[in-house]
Amino acid sequence: MTKKILLSLLAASFLPLYVFAQGLDIDADTAVFYLYAGKDNTALCETVTTYLRTAVLYMGYKIHPIPYVLKVMEWAEVKKNQDLSYEEVLKMGQKLEAKNIIYGSVAKSGSTYTVSLNWLDGEGNTISSSESSGKGEYSISTSIDKLLGLLK
Repeated sequence: MTKKILLSLLAASFLPLYVFAQGLDIDADTAVFYLYAGKDNTALCETVTTYLRTAVLYMGYKIHPIPYVLKVMEWAEVKKNQDLSYEEVLKMGQKLEAKNIIYGSVAKSGSTYTVSLNWLDGEGNTISSSESSGKGEYSISTSIDKLLGLLK
């Protein structure tokens, strides 16, 4: 299977839960920004970010819907697959009045994928900052789950 097909299958497997859950939460307190996936890799950026958002929802956090995140990104003049600085993320998170702010990156080297996540409180204090690596596209979801504490 090609990479694009694998990423599409990964996204399709959790998308219905994600879409359903987004419609329920209007009292959001957590901002999840798009993970940077390298230049010209928007498909990976969107797929991995969607999985991350779903995992954070599963943990019980109330996340800001994508249209709100996109609007504040437009306000801050940043794009989806852009390597965001701490200052940019904090400014956008505070604009959304988020109590939790999550951002990071996913990188590929050979067949190894490395996911880095940064979790801040609304004041900009680091709650956690960590990374996890694995071989193959399927390791991305496992890495995110490990970083969020869903897997030991």
